[in-house]
Amino acid sequence: MRESSRGRRRASTLGLAVVVASVGLVTGPAAAAQAQSVVNCRGGTNSCQAVVNIAGGASNRRVVVELSDTDLRLRSVRPNRAFLNGAYSLSQERFQDGGSEYAFTLNADQASPRGSRLILSFRARQPGNVVVARCRGGVQSCQARVNLAGGASNEKVIIQLPGTNFRLASVRPNRANLRGAYGLRGHRLSLGGTEYRTTLNAVRSIPRGSFLTFRFRLLLLN
Repeated sequence: MRESSRGRRRASTLGLAVVVASVGLVTGPAAAAQAQSVVNCRGGTNSCQAVVNIAGGASNRRVVVELSDTDLRLRSVRPNRAFLNGAYSLSQERFQDGGSEYAFTLNADQASPRGSRLILSFRARQPGNVVVARCRGGVQSCQARVNLAGGASNEKVIIQLPGTNFRLASVRPNRANLRGAYGLRGHRLSLGGTEYRTTLNAVRSIPRGSFLTFRFRLLLLN
């Protein structure tokens, strides 16, 4: 009777160990899968596009985009449906693994319906004097900074807007004595209104730490 009880205890302990081990194997990878999503960027050496699902929302989801080349830069981020503008945000953006991956943290509204996606477009670095800046802000407005230090000669400025209905509200230098030390020409919107483009010229004597702030506001339609 004593040996039989001891045998049952051993069997019970072994069974419990197997269950605990099984639970550990299941929950470990599952938790990791929920914490990070990996997306392929389809294209070639000059450009590629990645599609990220936001249906049902996202809360601090880490997304890693595997790029098709190491010399690509983010050109635009847009939803596949216009009403999703302002329903998502990207933060902690960075390139990693030698430039072959682009990682960011994604948050999105839980009310985003089935089929909702973000489209991230990447392109190779453009030769010549080209500056690309992200316009950061919320649903109603955003702003972007463009460096002025050291001047500029026919520098092409591209500002990526968070939606298609934003219009330029103001351009101001961060120092009052910079007024008249720069010029902008050829203002236009491109890529369906998701980019603002202009050409910048500025005197070379502009000191370090000088920049322009471009402010955009949402165009309210009646």
